[in-house]
Amino acid sequence: MRRSLSLLITTLFLLFTFLTPGKSQNAFSPKTAIGFTAGYNISSANFESDLRFATAIDGAFLPGYNAGLLFTYVAPKNLGIQVGLNYTQKGWVIKRASNSYTRNINYLELPFLTRIEIGKGDFKLFGLLGPSVSYFYSESETISIEPGTGEQVFTAFQQPIENEFDFAICGGVGFSLSTSIGIFQIHAKAGQSLTNFFQYKREENGFITSQNQALNVNFGYLIKL
Repeated sequence: MRRSLSLLITTLFLLFTFLTPGKSQNAFSPKTAIGFTAGYNISSANFESDLRFATAIDGAFLPGYNAGLLFTYVAPKNLGIQVGLNYTQKGWVIKRASNSYTRNINYLELPFLTRIEIGKGDFKLFGLLGPSVSYFYSESETISIEPGTGEQVFTAFQQPIENEFDFAICGGVGFSLSTSIGIFQIHAKAGQSLTNFFQYKREENGFITSQNQALNVNFGYLIKL
């Protein structure tokens, strides 16, 4: 599993290198819009454990979906906010030999992001950066174990989610197109959790760190207010 903010590196580089507004851009009136968004996720979990569990951690990305409401407000000088209220699927896959363990976790997510736009006319490039908070409300597990390989191989991962709130830092890039029938936009966003979903209990699981990581690509449609 990744142990750092590797999912954010490319996003943040693009954000600060290419999407900082220049002095030559023209000011414009504030813009407010509301709509919906839907997209595709790939997620994993960042596990840091005691050495006795290290050999069991061999992760893969888990696909999922997200959908929800979207609100944007952009003031003069192309600086604004983007707020959402989403249903999103996260989780992880752990593999060991021919066995696998899959955990699907469903969240209600509230991202509150700074939005920086560049471009003239109806077509805009934009960058996103900020926090999000998610609330856990359901989960499911799938375990595949070959006969004779030991049923306790994934015991450490089978405990319930103990932290219902998940706080994360997010960054992303995208583009939007304003038309006579509304605003269409596509953006990619990466998120790294700052909180653990398992509490550390050395004698039960040994996970010092247990954090969500996710990357999603979304399509949005908004109506100007």
